Amino acid sequence: MLSRLFQLRQRTADAGPVGDDFAALAKQVLEQSGPHAMLKLVRRHESRHPTDRPGLGNSAIHLSDAGHPEKALKVFERLHERFPEDWLTALNLAVTLDSLGDAKRATEFAEKAIDLQPADPAAWFVCGNVYRHQQQFELARERYTKSLDLDPEDPVVLYYLGTVMLDLNQPADAEPYFRESLRIRPDDALTMSNLGASLVMQERFDEAEPIVLDTLALIPSDGVTICNLARIYESRGRITDALDLYRRALRDDPEYCRAQEDIDRLQAEHPYP
Repeated sequence: MLSRLFQLRQRTADAGPVGDDFAALAKQVLEQSGPHAMLKLVRRHESRHPTDRPGLGNSAIHLSDAGHPEKALKVFERLHERFPEDWLTALNLAVTLDSLGDAKRATEFAEKAIDLQPADPAAWFVCGNVYRHQQQFELARERYTKSLDLDPEDPVVLYYLGTVMLDLNQPADAEPYFRESLRIRPDDALTMSNLGASLVMQERFDEAEPIVLDTLALIPSDGVTICNLARIYESRGRITDALDLYRRALRDDPEYCRAQEDIDRLQAEHPYP
């Protein structure tokens, strides 16, 4: 009897953790030993617990977040083969494929997640992101709007609805989404920056200035916000100050190439001796 009990306890111990506990272990292995060691652990876990969707799925998310989406993709694809009707697996496949630039398959799985779980706002939101990354802005707007209908107080969806309205060159329509998002998250710098941008695009420079200055206090090296302040100064004829700000944007945020275009334009409009 004792021998059988010991064998049972040994088999239980060998089974190891599952679910969130396994995902936490996998993340620890990833951080300490790297992705290959983690993948060996995941494959071993799959052979023992092939139906542990939370453990395997969350482990793949950790892998993708650590900069290895191509490795996470393999885990999600194997999960999808076993659970083709699991909407979260389809959604994670959409996110991962989107990050890898596979627009066609990302769209396929994002729409499938909606079909499988149409009442969940996350499915619509992810699908909106996929379309926005493809610059299909009207389709993105439709998906974001449906996500907001399902969760009207989500500040992230409000923010992205605002950004896609800016993509559609509709700053007046973007503004209320940014304002509502800031009501819920009053210190979010990116939302503040985009609200300032929407006001600048509407040439409401006096309203924009305090918002732009508050944003720069939070993210002083943000090229977009620096350039928005430059445009405010430019609107008031402060050409030297505007040029200094455009140059600052180029120096502090070199990836924002638009600043050089503004410098060239302003120097052409106001040549100096």
